[in-house]
Parts: sequence; C-alpha cells; structure tokens
Amino acid sequence: MVLIFSACNTSSKISEATFKPEKYFKKNPQFSKEFSGFTLYDIHKKQYIAHVNGNKHFIPASNTKVFTLYTAIYILRDSLPIIRYQLSGDTLYFSGAGNPLNLNPYFVDNQHLSDFLKNSGKQLIYIPSHPSPVKYGSGWAWDDALDYYQLENTSLPIFGNEIQAVIHNDSLIVKPEIFKDNFQILPGNKDFVEVTHAPNNFIIHYSKDQTLAIPIQFTDELTCNLLSDTLSQSVVLQYNTTDTFNWKIYKIPFPDSLLIRMMHESDNFIAEQLLLMSSMEISDTLDRSNAIRFIKHQMKDWLRDDVKWVDGSGLSRYNLFTPQSMSEVLLKIYQLKGLDWIEIVFPHGGTSGTIEAWYEPYVMAKTGTLSNNHCLSGFIKAKSGKIYIFSFMHNHYLESSRVYKQEMDKLLRLIYNKY
Repeated sequence: MVLIFSACNTSSKISEATFKPEKYFKKNPQFSKEFSGFTLYDIHKKQYIAHVNGNKHFIPASNTKVFTLYTAIYILRDSLPIIRYQLSGDTLYFSGAGNPLNLNPYFVDNQHLSDFLKNSGKQLIYIPSHPSPVKYGSGWAWDDALDYYQLENTSLPIFGNEIQAVIHNDSLIVKPEIFKDNFQILPGNKDFVEVTHAPNNFIIHYSKDQTLAIPIQFTDELTCNLLSDTLSQSVVLQYNTTDTFNWKIYKIPFPDSLLIRMMHESDNFIAEQLLLMSSMEISDTLDRSNAIRFIKHQMKDWLRDDVKWVDGSGLSRYNLFTPQSMSEVLLKIYQLKGLDWIEIVFPHGGTSGTIEAWYEPYVMAKTGTLSNNHCLSGFIKAKSGKIYIFSFMHNHYLESSRVYKQEMDKLLRLIYNKY
C-alpha cells in the first residue's frame, strides 16, 4: 500500500513539474474534435506559453466586444458625448450623438439628455443625423429582428431602444407607456411575439408570466413623439439640408457602468452605440465602419494578424479574428487601464456576468457564443499572483457548448494551480 501511494504521489509530482498547457490542449480529444485554437500569454515574461492555431481565423461572436472595448477607451477616453446642439435665440437645435444612456432602464444615471433639453427653456427642434446610421450590422440575421439582443442602432437612442412588456396574471404592463395601446396578448401553449399590420404593434402569445424586451422600430417622427411625451414639451422635427450648423457637444465623464454592462451582460446594443460614438469623435459622422477603419490603422504596428471586423457586438458571422489578435488587444487593455479596472469591468468566473455559472473568480473573461461557435478570452490570475492572458476559440461543432466549457474549466484550473 505504501509503495502504491508513493508511486501515485511521484507520478503526480512529475505531471505537475512537466505540465505544458499547449501539450495538454493538443492531446485533449474535445479540442481536436472540430476546429479549436488556444493561446496563453505570460505578461511578465512577454511571451506565449501556448500557441495552438493562434494565427488561424475564427468566428469570434461576442469576443468582438473586446475589440469594441479597446476602441471605446482609446478614442473616447474619459468623456462621453450626450448630444450635439446649437443655440439660436429662443431655439435649441439638437441632433443625436449615439449615446445609449438616455432613459435606458438598465442604468440609474440616465437623465442627462432629458434634463439638458428640459432645463434649456428653449423651443426644441430635432435635426436627424445625415447620413443616418445603418440600423443593423452587416450580416445580421433577419429573423432575429424581434429579439432583445438585436436592437436598432440609432443616432438618438431612447429607452434603450426597446419596449419592456411585463405579463403577470394575464395582465400587461408596457414601458414606455406611450406604446401600451399597441399590444395585444393571447394566452396559449407557446411563447412568441408577432408584428401586426403596423410598426411597433405586436401580439404576444404567452403560456406563463414573463418580462419581454422588444426592439423599437424607429422613424424620425417617432423619436420626436417619444421625446415630446417624455419632456411634456413639443419637439419639432426639421431636416437640415444646408449643413450650416456649428454643433457644440455636451459631454459627461465616461461612466464605467456602460462598459460593465456591455461586458457582463454582453449587451449588443451598447457595443454598437459605442462604435457610433467613437466614429463621431473622429469623423463627425455616426458610421461604425469609420471607427473600425480608424482603430485598425492604429493597431497595424502591433496587431500581427489581419482581422475581418464588421460590427461592434459580434452578431455577424462575417467577423473573423485569431486567438493571437484577441490576446494582443487584451494586453493593450491591460497596459492602458491596469488590473484593478479590469477586475471591475470584466466578468468573474462563478460570480458575475455571462460566466457566473462557470469557472472560478480567478478567471476574468468575455464569452462569445453563436450557434456552433463558442469563445472565451480574458485574464487569469494564477495562484502565484501572476497574470496571464488567454484566448480559447472553438468553431463548427455540433454538440452543446457545455462540453467545451467543461474542458476549458479543467485547463484553466491547471493553469491557476501550476503557475
């Protein structure tokens, strides 16, 4: 018995001493089953410990938000535009700046725009942005247009660009209330929403109490109506064809709460609006492609792999990133903001956000999931106190992502304990 336990202990010590994350990854049958990549970067030694398919391109899904996060903190820095405006006599002309905070139900500090307009004491004239931002990203699925995660992108968001419908005991509460007469509810065996004869008119089929977030379908007229109803003051729509406005920009300090929600809840709407705001900062237009083009040019000296990048959220399957590029952007975020900030903004394993049900608190990372694709990229704080950057990317599998999460968890635990 003593000899057996001694042999087991010796074997355990040998395996600990010879543990190589790259070797472990390559030998794992789950990771070699379809198309998987993995990088592990030592920040202190400035070198990769593991690099498997690290320069191969994968569909990143919401790992795209890591690139969006870097774009926002690099371009917007410490301030956030709320609105563009110009005063002329007793009139306040204003136009959107892409800010998603205004009356957004997921934030407490959401009154900046409405307070600014209400307290101006001026006649309010809304000038729609020209050109208007594209409502949906390139390659987004048409059949997701009624789902909470695919909201329209607009120059002047309001109420988070969604209607909240709460069904309780066969009654319906709608917020904002201006839409309350646009809904019909029908009990049944299935839960789904259908659009009726007109935009923003819905029939909700339900089998149980629930809260739904339904995308608003915007027009410029609707934006004015929503603002007029909220402010209890007329907001007049006027199209500008002369380009004679010299806009001033009302800004506030950049709240981390916006980035925290994007990263913890994987909020697609916020991610897209951050790119629009970044675009306006550098080009005075609300066009996500401007922000992407600008930041890719800024990255060219240190991002070794070219990437195909088309949106801010990762809803598009046209996006193609490599595990190595994910690691390099994460390193830049670490260098710009530091670990204390990362520990606030990134979800923690087993504790918060989209990894609340997985991993351990020493993992700080962003998930990315589309059908048949799952990615996880971020930071791991090892038992030694050292910080490592990792990126897992898995594409084209047919089974549940759960099996990949289980195997990633095993590897991350080993990294935590051995390093």
